Amino acid sequence: MALPSQVQTLAATQTELSQEGPQVYPIRSIDPRSKRQREHHILQNYPAPNHMLPPPDGSPAKPLYHMLCFTMFGQPSLEPIWAAIALHRYANDDEIWDNGITDTQNRLGNMIVVAGILLASATALASTVPPRPDILNYTVRGPYLCIRGSFGFLVGGIIVGSVVFLILGRARAEHSREVLYTDRFQVWSMGSYTFFSIGTGTHLLAFGMLSGIWCAQDATVQAVCALLLVIPVTIGILFGIVVWRGKHLSSRPDSNIWPPEKD
Repeated sequence: MALPSQVQTLAATQTELSQEGPQVYPIRSIDPRSKRQREHHILQNYPAPNHMLPPPDGSPAKPLYHMLCFTMFGQPSLEPIWAAIALHRYANDDEIWDNGITDTQNRLGNMIVVAGILLASATALASTVPPRPDILNYTVRGPYLCIRGSFGFLVGGIIVGSVVFLILGRARAEHSREVLYTDRFQVWSMGSYTFFSIGTGTHLLAFGMLSGIWCAQDATVQAVCALLLVIPVTIGILFGIVVWRGKHLSSRPDSNIWPPEKD
């Protein structure tokens, strides 16, 4: 049984709390659910619009959709982006949106840094004479045009990427929903140019170097060059096979990826 003094203290505390009124806490401080659980719950109540959903199965645009999502946002689809916007609008939860913006800026910043290093290499090659033309001759018309084209694409990618980086730093969920993500063209036009411009410049620079070696007369260096070309291509093919097999195996009813739960 509670003592009279304890009863009086409890009553006084309840009176103070009732006078102060109910306290409102941010959802992210009291919501015990994980990020995935919050995203799944909000998507069930507020599904993503059609222009943010992936194309139907069998459509040739579906691989391109997933590739753009991975390169721009590091996600297989745009549904997590919509979930972050919906959590901000309907649940006053900005944690997932803020974390997503930070991750996107970090990814874009890394791309800009790599593009800057490649740009310095392209500039050096385009403005100097090869010390050993018998091993590497990039002053021939074909390799030199590739290096010059790489210079242009890398400069464009760095400029546009820097602008997008600054825009993302000020982007808010409401503004993004109303302006940046209103339709599919708006979604892809913001970040796809940076990736494709830097990617094209990287491939042109690599092809210019390889073709400069093939235009020379050293058979040993040409063989090593062919080996260096085969290795990344093989790794890319193996990565695609692993991803495809993983999706195929995990979708089977008898999949044993997750061990059975113990009673």
